[in-house]
Formats: sequence, structure tokens, C-alpha cells
Amino acid sequence: MPPTLPAELKLAIAESVRLQPGQYPRMATLQSLSLVSSAWSTAAQIALFHRIEMTSSEAMDQIVETLLASPSLARYVQEMELRIYRRYTNFLSRHTVDEDNGLPCLSDILDIISLLPNLAKLSIEGGLLTLGLPLVVAPSLAKRRRLEVLQLTDLDTTSDALDSLFCHFAPSTLRILGCCSVYPSHQGDSGDTQSAWSFDDSTLCSTVQRLEINRECVFVSVSDNVSALEPFSRGTPHLLNILECPLLYSRRGLTAFAALLENGLGCHLTELSLIFSGYAKGDMLIRHSYADEKSTEQANDAFGPIPYPQSLSISLATACPHLKFLSLSLPLFSQPLFVSMLVLPEWQYALRLITSANPFPLTRITIRMVDPMEALIDLDQATIFGKLNWNHLDAVLDSYAALRTFEIVFTEPWNAENRSSQTATLPASFKLDEYLEEQMPGCAARGLIHVGSIEASPT
Repeated sequence: MPPTLPAELKLAIAESVRLQPGQYPRMATLQSLSLVSSAWSTAAQIALFHRIEMTSSEAMDQIVETLLASPSLARYVQEMELRIYRRYTNFLSRHTVDEDNGLPCLSDILDIISLLPNLAKLSIEGGLLTLGLPLVVAPSLAKRRRLEVLQLTDLDTTSDALDSLFCHFAPSTLRILGCCSVYPSHQGDSGDTQSAWSFDDSTLCSTVQRLEINRECVFVSVSDNVSALEPFSRGTPHLLNILECPLLYSRRGLTAFAALLENGLGCHLTELSLIFSGYAKGDMLIRHSYADEKSTEQANDAFGPIPYPQSLSISLATACPHLKFLSLSLPLFSQPLFVSMLVLPEWQYALRLITSANPFPLTRITIRMVDPMEALIDLDQATIFGKLNWNHLDAVLDSYAALRTFEIVFTEPWNAENRSSQTATLPASFKLDEYLEEQMPGCAARGLIHVGSIEASPT
């Protein structure tokens, strides 16, 4: 009879195989645990095959051989990540050392996924994703492989391959991270390119309910006239999360974004998260000069002058009538590299956006401070405190009967060691929550105001 394991050891073993979000047990631990007993072997195998990673065609072949030899293991696979980056022989050469061995193509991915009945998340990172099979007509939606998450990171591909990818998969969440380049599959002699991301079939995006775009660049063609969001305006996304992204046009990002929201992209949205910091390459957002659209007469409202054309205005009540959660990332400090007579025009635009929302479903508004602390030079002149019409914002938000939270959170700690000795800091006596409660008495009386923890510098 095998010896009985102490309860403490059983607890430690169970903890070693327990799967936490974003955390995975060590491979060596699981492999050793699989030898303890048949009962622990099953637990180890479940954790061992919960998430499989592949970095080459050879790794894919090995996984396929393992799954074919032990079909029972395939049902444990919940996540698959393919990470392949092309390795150039030298910096200037277009020849890669991977070309001789061949990179996995879409047909290879489809072959291995056909063995995984419970796959929920597919991640494809880096490399060149090619078709590898003739372009097929999109099957009916019922026949497409359902996925909870499809994640594309730093991907180079063609429009045919991307279209075919969505012909086979029906994800609920689509994440586009890093610099994803999608090139036209066919280019005429004139060099003129058509829309690189076509999605001719409007049902291809119909299952995407959460669209998350991160990092700086999302290129969808060699042209500046193609928006990555455009195909999704024909779908029914409920969440749109755009962080550190130039809003998908290399030039007039907000103009394109406003048009897409009003043309149907926002009609089903319940969550919207945007960044307004003006840092994105090629798209200065609110700070764009718009020299060809300047008017001799400048409009004003309760938040101050309106420097941008009417085409940038977004009415969330009209474009996103079902919005419940609104999150905006904004700068805390003025940026000296921009010459402007206005004080933080991103904030003025964002507050106009907030006050344009439908007041009935909106329950939470979050403002995230995104500036590094070294940008602060002078408290009175640089920060948004004392510069914005908080009283008008208070009057509007106080009329939002469903609103439960208006919060300001800081994405970076206030670390005095990262700033020069000549840089002024907010004194420890300054309490942002108390300041906002004084400026916004209506919201304060309802208990709506919340401020994230900040690390104030000593006086």
C-alpha cells in the first residue's frame, strides 16, 4: 500500500498545480508531480496542458504528435500561444534564417486547433502569418470555431490571411496588440492599394463583443486611409478599449473615430476606454493644428474655447446610447513641446465628451492620470487643478441619476527619486479628494467622488 501523504504536503501539491489568471505553474514542477501517483498525474496533466506555447514549426509538430498519441490530453488545452519572430541574417537584409525551415501558416494553425475541442484562447505573436491554403468562402456563423479570446500581437500578415482567419474563428474578444501590419494581398501595377483589411462579409465581425487595441501603432495597410475599426462598425461590440493608440488613422484620428461611432460602432457599446494624451506618433489628437480648417471665429462653451473643427465633436448620447462605463486616460501636466494658448485642451475635450453622455445608463466614470511625474515643473501653472470648470461638471454629473462613481486614479506612483531636485512637487498637505469635494459639492453630497491612492512628496 502506498504511503499516505500528510495533509500539509497534499495542500502544497494542490497549490502548485492551481491555475490562477495570468499565472502558470512551473513546467518542471508539473512534470515531477505527474510521477507521484495516478491521481496527482491527472491533476498535473490538466495544469501542464492547460496552456501550450509554440515557437517554431518543429514545436508544433511535436505537440501534434503528442496529442495524436494521447488524445485524452487534448481536452485539457484551454489556451494556445504561437510566438514566432522572423530572424534576419543581418539588419539590412530581407533574407531570413527562417525561410529555409518555413514559418507556420494559417493552415498549420487550423490543423492543430482541430485537435483541441475545448480551446478558448488563441494568441498569435510576431512573425509572418501567411495563408497556406486557398482563400475559402466564409462558412456559416454556426460552423465557425468559437473562441473566447483571439489575440494578435506584432503580427505581419496579408488581407487574405486575415480574412480567412475570421472565416474560421468567431471570437467574443479581439485583442490587437503592438504593431500589427496587414498588407494588401494583391497590388496593381500602378502601386495603388485597396483596403488592406477588407472584411467584405459583414458577419465576419458579428461575434466580437470586446475589442481591445493597445500600444502605439496599428497599421492596417500601406495607405493612411484605412481604419482598423471600420469593419467592426458592422458588428455589435459592447466594449471598446483603445489605449496608447493613435486612434487608427495616421492623421486625423479623432475625425475618423467620431464618424465611426456615429455610423454604428457605438450603438451597442456599454464600455468605452480611450486615451487623450497627444503622444501618439503621427496623430497629435486634440493638439493638431488643423491649419486647413481654422476659422476666424472661435466657438466657446462652459469649458473654454473650442479649437478643433466640428467634425471632432462626439455626442455620446447619440453615438453610444447604452454606455454604462466610461474611462479616459488624460495628462495631468501641460507639455512644453506643444505651443498652445489653451490649458490642457485634451481635458476640455474629455469633459465635453463626459457631459455629452446619456445620463440614464451611465454608472461609472474613470479618469486615469497618465503623465510621468517628472513633467511637473510648477504646481500652479502646470496642473489641471484650478484651470477647469469643475462647477459646471458638477452640475452636469449631479443630474446623472444612475451615476455611482466619479473617480480619478493615478497610473504611476509619485516617486520623488525619479525627479530632479529642481522639479516642484505637490505638497503632502494637498488632498485631491478634498479639493474635488470642495469644487463639486453636488457629487460630493452623493458620495460619487473617489480618488486613487497617490504617493505625495513630503513638504
